[in-house]
Amino acid sequence: MISDSSLAASKRRILLVEDSEIIRETLQALLESSGFVVEAVSEGLVAVAQFTQAPYELVLIDVGLPDISGYEVAQRLRGAPSGAAAYLVAMTGHAQPSDKAKALEAGFDVHLAKPFEIEDLEALLNSRLAAMRES
Repeated sequence: MISDSSLAASKRRILLVEDSEIIRETLQALLESSGFVVEAVSEGLVAVAQFTQAPYELVLIDVGLPDISGYEVAQRLRGAPSGAAAYLVAMTGHAQPSDKAKALEAGFDVHLAKPFEIEDLEALLNSRLAAMRES
């Protein structure tokens, strides 16, 4: 699992925004088993409201949500008082260079193409945890 999950992950809060119940529940269980505190929601507007009340350091956002797009969620989170400090990950089945560029333009830090391997998510989170420890 996450290589440094014991202390580093246990102090990290993740907001997971995914409309697919199966994916949401699977990712939530995976992340919680690594020691993260995870709040999982299925709609973009709920995510924005949740973030403004209790900011998160890491936010995993499905781009294709039922109410507003994940791109709009990212833009709104970046506009929130603590939004600049959050690490935003776009999760999407669209993996063309233009899709990656669109995600970065919307305010995401990284683009993770679905379906992704659990190892890819682990590497991404381990890298982010290491960067957070250094700062």
